[in-house]
Amino acid sequence: MPGRHEPDITLEAGDLTIGKLSANSGVDIGDVDILTLPSDVAAAEDAALGKGMLIQADDGTDRHNVLVDTDGHLQIDILTGGGAGTQYTEDVVTANPIIGGAGMMERDDALSALTPAEGDWAAMRCNANGALWVEDVSTSSGVAYTEDVATPNPIIGTATMVERDDVLSALAPAEGDWAALRCDANGALWITGKLSANSGVDIGDVDVTSLPVGSQAMAAATPVTLATDDIQFGAVGAAADPDGNIHGQLRSIAENTDALEALLSKGQTPMAISISVVPANNITDATYLGDIKFGESLPAGTNNIGDVDIATIAAGNNNIGNVDIVTFPAAQLGMQAMAASLSVTPANNISDATYIGDIKFGESIPAGTNAIGKLAANSGVDIGDVDVTSIVPGTAATNLGKAEDAAHSSGDVGVMPLAVRNDALATLAGADGDYAPLQVDANGALFMANTPVNATVTASLSETGSDQEILVAQGANTQIWIDSIAFTMTDAGTAQFHHDIGPANLSGAMSFDANGGWSHAGSGNPDMPLWKCGTNGGFDVTVSAGTINGTYSYRVVSV
Repeated sequence: MPGRHEPDITLEAGDLTIGKLSANSGVDIGDVDILTLPSDVAAAEDAALGKGMLIQADDGTDRHNVLVDTDGHLQIDILTGGGAGTQYTEDVVTANPIIGGAGMMERDDALSALTPAEGDWAAMRCNANGALWVEDVSTSSGVAYTEDVATPNPIIGTATMVERDDVLSALAPAEGDWAALRCDANGALWITGKLSANSGVDIGDVDVTSLPVGSQAMAAATPVTLATDDIQFGAVGAAADPDGNIHGQLRSIAENTDALEALLSKGQTPMAISISVVPANNITDATYLGDIKFGESLPAGTNNIGDVDIATIAAGNNNIGNVDIVTFPAAQLGMQAMAASLSVTPANNISDATYIGDIKFGESIPAGTNAIGKLAANSGVDIGDVDVTSIVPGTAATNLGKAEDAAHSSGDVGVMPLAVRNDALATLAGADGDYAPLQVDANGALFMANTPVNATVTASLSETGSDQEILVAQGANTQIWIDSIAFTMTDAGTAQFHHDIGPANLSGAMSFDANGGWSHAGSGNPDMPLWKCGTNGGFDVTVSAGTINGTYSYRVVSV
């Protein structure tokens, strides 16, 4: 209205109610904070569609409703990245194409123990080339079975391979090393041993290279060549039958009795001899060989046999050389056949021919303490060199031998074993498997190998001066572990423990007053000694003044 003035109204800050805004599309009323909504705006859970508020999201172009699954879980598609990747249901046919996440592994060039314990989740590992570390059960482990458990059916295992070696020879591995089995060109496994007795089993062709002494049957005839003298027509062939009798063909003979003896010596004793004689071409009577006719007795008279002219030998004690008596009649000297010749030369002053020396043949040995076959007790008599082939020691108290598991008695007699003093053990000159002497240290203590870790030795020490050796090195590939020690000093000064294999010092230079000392009782853990000396080294101490006295315990550990 003209002339009417509208008053200016200012609203004070606060919760003032001015009604409600009317619908006015397009009017910008500024930023509005909605503090509460009417109860009918929000729909209850599981309410029908069309009631309540929807949450939407913008994809950069359009707006879309945010969806949930039937359990009310927000649905999110992870297209790249993320820990889970695309997931698939077990035992469902694969889709085509398949979309999934790339599997990641930890690079571990030298496979080692994992930090996670058994039952924890752990990452797969690969080498420097990205190859996945796997355990090959077909080579190193194979299919393992428990001993003394029934076999499964079917059995799964690996094929056993052997090395082909057509001509078996010595192996390169030494005794005690692993070695491969070997087979021949046909794949048959080489084995060693001997056949057990099994009558009737055909083992093929066998070459008999030697027979024991006294064997009857011979594998083949034994050819013997006669010695050459004035006349030679050929050689002699002879063989023994299964009964030990010699058969052969005398195709020639020399005027040498050694040749026939060589033939006869091939047989057994006693033996039967059959000889087939082929006479020389100028002898028409096949019963003769030279001047000897086989099958008949020698004619009476002074006939010569060989080179001995019986007619010209004067009566008396003539020497006709060495005579070998091959056989004796059954009634002579109480003997049957003899295995070797016997040459008897009676003493000139013995007129009774039934005696040889002090022995009379054909009579019983007179009663008394006569020694026949073995020497009688005769102290001081030299009987020359005697080889003792065997000794069976007694086991009584005064005998050197003692029976196993027998009780000890005071005053028992025995042999004291000796050992070699060897202050610093080293490899012996002998090879593996050779006999070797026992070894002791400077104190006579026997060296022993492979002392167990729990075998603790207690010893005393008393040293004066620099670089004094308390305990020598205990052999190759060993360490001295000091578990405990207790000592005192006679004078004021320092004591420092060390060894001769670097780093040398086991302790610092510890200062002490006169009669002062130090002790360490040990950790109680066998793997945590007080000091470990270097491999192959000894245990030493340096004392600046006076003498250090005490005890210590140690172990010798193989490394």
